[in-house]
Amino acid sequence: MEISSFSSELFEQSNFNVDDFVKKVASREIYASNITETKDKLNRLSIQTAEEIKHNVYKNYANFMETSKEVGHLEGKMNQLRQSLDDQRKLLNLFKNLNDGSNSELNESPNSKALSIQNSSLTLLLEQVEGCGVIAQKPGRTLLYHSDLEALHSDDYSFLHKFHAYLLSDALLLTIPQRKRNKSTFNSSSSSVISRHRSNSIINSAESTNTYQYKFHAFYELELVNIINIEDSKEVRNSFQLLKFPESLVFRCANAHLKKEWLECIENARKQLLSELKSKGLGKINEEDEENEDKIVASDLDKNKNLRDLFSEFDILLAQRDFEKAVDMLLRIKSSKPQTDSSHLLIYKQKESELINILRKDLTQSKERRNSKGVVKTGKRVVNSLIRLKIVDEAIDLFIDYHKHLNSETLRKIKLEESNTIYMNNLLNSFFENLRLSYLSFKEQFSNLINYCYSTYLSWCDTEIEILIKKLQSQHYLGRHFSVTIENTELIFLKATEFSNSGNFDVKFMFEVKLTPILEQSIKDQQEILIEASLQRSKLELENSLGNNEQNRQIQIEKFINDIQHLGLGDNFSQTDIDLIKQCTSSSLQFNRAALDCFTDCLKVYYQEINFTLVEAFTKLFKAELSIYNLYLNKSSSNNLKIKKSDILKNINLLDKVFRLIQEIYSSRTGLNSKHFVKVQDKIEKFKKDYF
Repeated sequence: MEISSFSSELFEQSNFNVDDFVKKVASREIYASNITETKDKLNRLSIQTAEEIKHNVYKNYANFMETSKEVGHLEGKMNQLRQSLDDQRKLLNLFKNLNDGSNSELNESPNSKALSIQNSSLTLLLEQVEGCGVIAQKPGRTLLYHSDLEALHSDDYSFLHKFHAYLLSDALLLTIPQRKRNKSTFNSSSSSVISRHRSNSIINSAESTNTYQYKFHAFYELELVNIINIEDSKEVRNSFQLLKFPESLVFRCANAHLKKEWLECIENARKQLLSELKSKGLGKINEEDEENEDKIVASDLDKNKNLRDLFSEFDILLAQRDFEKAVDMLLRIKSSKPQTDSSHLLIYKQKESELINILRKDLTQSKERRNSKGVVKTGKRVVNSLIRLKIVDEAIDLFIDYHKHLNSETLRKIKLEESNTIYMNNLLNSFFENLRLSYLSFKEQFSNLINYCYSTYLSWCDTEIEILIKKLQSQHYLGRHFSVTIENTELIFLKATEFSNSGNFDVKFMFEVKLTPILEQSIKDQQEILIEASLQRSKLELENSLGNNEQNRQIQIEKFINDIQHLGLGDNFSQTDIDLIKQCTSSSLQFNRAALDCFTDCLKVYYQEINFTLVEAFTKLFKAELSIYNLYLNKSSSNNLKIKKSDILKNINLLDKVFRLIQEIYSSRTGLNSKHFVKVQDKIEKFKKDYF
């Protein structure tokens, strides 16, 4: 009866009770069935939606990891482009100034001619050397001399490196040859001699190219260096030494004439520089201007002196390996704004590069000693120093580098065990402990930069997980190879869940993405093993070669019943089902028991990506078992076959019961109904009708 058939008078009665009315209506069969169906439908839709959401999360994560790697690569490219554009902009500005100077050629004074000569000499420098655009910005700086020099070891005068040196009016610039050079410049030193008869500032000849021949290496102010002549001997000839605390560089020239030119040019440049510093502020119009300019010059000299003192203190701290104070000194120098002077900015960049190289070398040496505590201590110091200097990209790279080393060393020390499970447990415990410590260290050191560095850290974790899985797949012990099994996968997922529940980030879905092909192969291998074992048992059963069949059958009955209780499926088997188990053959009991155990193990590691492989494997498995019973029935007329047709029917009934139970477990665990399972069920029913 529909609700609309009730009269309105019933609802208007004073003694009308809503609860009693609803119970009365719901108790009728038509409403109860509709409510139950709707509830089941909603439950199925809810489970299916949850699985689809989880699948989308896996897919989005894979896309995120690929994107993060590309982003890191593009950031490096952008930094290179930015530096190249800066150099080009400075070069264009210089050319613009040259062009402006040429337009006023008619009104050109002697001073403007000197400026033109200066710009033309620095243009040669910009065309040949990469990364030195800032050098040309200082007014009054000119190029005096340049040629190739060989750097020697100060102890035994052994060859170290080849440089191309440029002598400027106030500094010495060292460059290294690019990998691809149009031609050598070592033999063209005579063309680079600056005619000192023309104010020591005019270049006799210079060859410009469209591509850089050299790359910036080091920059030394002439005020801060001393040049010492080295007399010729059997060990070394045509050489001189450059001293700048704490460095000592020995240079060898191509011949004696070139050495003489270098020493004379450097000496003249130093004298000219000192003379200019002393003569600053002497051409005054009146006493007031003279007084003001004296103050400005004194201020500049004091500032330069202070910066030189700071750079010297930094060199001392670096020599003493007091890296924390060295970082403090660099920050102090940076706060004094050395970028206002191009030469000081170059020196600052050089000192910063020296510190980074020493820190990196210190970390490398610590790793070579294979002392985990030393690596952690050194790594933290290096990363903290780089973060303080705002060199974040280098900091996260070194952080990942030393944690990768720690993880590799820890896993290397784990001994192989005869038991695969014991080895897996030890390996996973060490891996997740290292991952936990690295995450804590990451949050501590990059507390203010987590959003910037988090994708890089996750990308490294993903790589480490891939390395771990490859290590698990390549286990060998006493000639035996161990592969990753379903049981191993269950242990991995258990450890990953414990790690995530301990306040760390979620790594289980990372493992699921990596383990999907391995797990699918394990399920297929297990299916083939079960089919092959069932074929062998059926062959022996047909040949009556199983020995004491009754004794073996009783053992299998006890194992089957115990497994049912152990798996928590006792309520799914009635007493009639237990009696049926006791009447089946040994081969049937072994197959159904193995299939049920394997399916429950697969469900322990189930996730959406392996659903199709799981369904396909067990569909093929039960179809293969049906084909074996078909073979039994075809040979039932033989006198040698002692299995009765009634026994075969009991085996098929047990197979039907176990397969229905697998369908029920699958639906309750996944919320899905497989059409492949339905087809197998129909085939079992048809088989019973056709033969029995």
